[in-house]
This record gives sequence, C-alpha cells and structure tokens, in this order.
Amino acid sequence: MGRYPDLAVKTMAKICTAAESSACFGLGFRRVRREDRPPDGTVGHAVIDAALLLLAESAATAFWVFTRSGRTALRVSKQRPAKPVFAFTPHRETLRYLSGLWGVTPLYIPMVRTTDQMIATAQRVIRSQGLAKSGQDVILLVGHAVASGATHIIKVHRVG
Repeated sequence: MGRYPDLAVKTMAKICTAAESSACFGLGFRRVRREDRPPDGTVGHAVIDAALLLLAESAATAFWVFTRSGRTALRVSKQRPAKPVFAFTPHRETLRYLSGLWGVTPLYIPMVRTTDQMIATAQRVIRSQGLAKSGQDVILLVGHAVASGATHIIKVHRVG
C-alpha cells in the first residue's frame, strides 16, 4: 500500500535479512520468561519448552506440530527455532492463520481419530512433498487427537 509499495517491501526484506543474520538470531531454543507464559495454569508451555530444548540438543532435522487452533504453532514460532517447523491441521481457517507465522510451513491433514493416525497421515504428506527423508529424526508435538488446547505429547519420531 502507499505510494512506494515496491520500496517498502525491499526495505522490509533488508531489515529481516539484517536481523536474521545477527549473531543472536537462530540460536534455537530460548527459554520463555515466566511472565510471558500464559496464565491458564496448563502445562502446555512446559511441554513446548521441553520439545524445543530437545530439538535444539538433538540431531532431529525438523519439528512437527499438530494443532487445531494454531496456538501451539504460534508458541513454537515465537521461540524462533533454528530448524524447520511443519504445522499440521485439519482446519482450513487454521491453515491460513499458520501461513503468517514466522518459520512455520502449514500443511493440511484430514481429521483422524488417533494420534497414531495423525502421525502416519502427516508422514505421508511430508514424504509426498519431499520435505523429509527416510531415517531422519523429527520432534513431534501433539495434543489430544480430538480436542483443542491439550498439547501434552512429545515424541522423537524416525521418518519411515
């Protein structure tokens, strides 16, 4: 928008490139300050912190987030992990929301009944798009297959 949209986009790109090339950027996991954590009393923030630490300290090549609302992917994105984040959702509205998050690649998967079905479906999608190879380890962050806002499972998964 405005009189010089091309120049505005070029300037924003320069700023992003400079920020992302700074020595402090891309260090991966950074602990969330207690005052930045949601006051809802859930352990979701602790599960996300643990998963991000595992991602930073392991040979895992990516992070897979299963989300209905997009909140889990948002929390992960805010931490700026140094490895790719793939967010899977069965909701088209959430897919659009996820596309605006830093470092997140949104991917559609149909609604399933179990966590095992979620993982198998996500693996098929990831493999079909050439985003992972057999034998790579990834960190999964999963909530309850049929509920929103219940992130509670971390799994190291070897892509088959």
